[in-house]
Amino acid sequence: MPNSTNRRRFPRIPTTNAVLVEMLGDAAGEDLARTRNLSVTGCLFTSPRGFPTGSVVQLRIKVDSDVVEPVARVVYVIPRDDNAYDIGAEFLFIRDRDREAIAEFFDSISS
Repeated sequence: MPNSTNRRRFPRIPTTNAVLVEMLGDAAGEDLARTRNLSVTGCLFTSPRGFPTGSVVQLRIKVDSDVVEPVARVVYVIPRDDNAYDIGAEFLFIRDRDREAIAEFFDSISS
C-alpha cells in the first residue's frame, strides 16, 4: 500500500461501513463494498471489482443513520489474495452536510 501517512492533512479512521460504488459513465451498475478507513477527504474500501486508477466514482457510504455521497477519484488499486481489491479514493466533491456527518461520526466513535 502506498505510504501517504505523512502527506495526509486529515487522519483516516479505521471503520467498516457499507458503501455502494458506481463508476461514472459506466453502464456496469453499482458494486457493494466496505470501507476499511474513512476521513473527510477520502477513504479506503474493499470491492469485488477493481476500478481503473484515475477513474471517477460516485460513492454512497452508510455513516450511522446518514448516507454520504461524495464523488471520488480512484488513487490506487491493490489486488488482494481473496480476489477482491483494496481501493484508495480521494474525494473530489463532498457536500458540507456530508462532511459534517462524517465529522460527527468520528466524534461518536472516539468518545
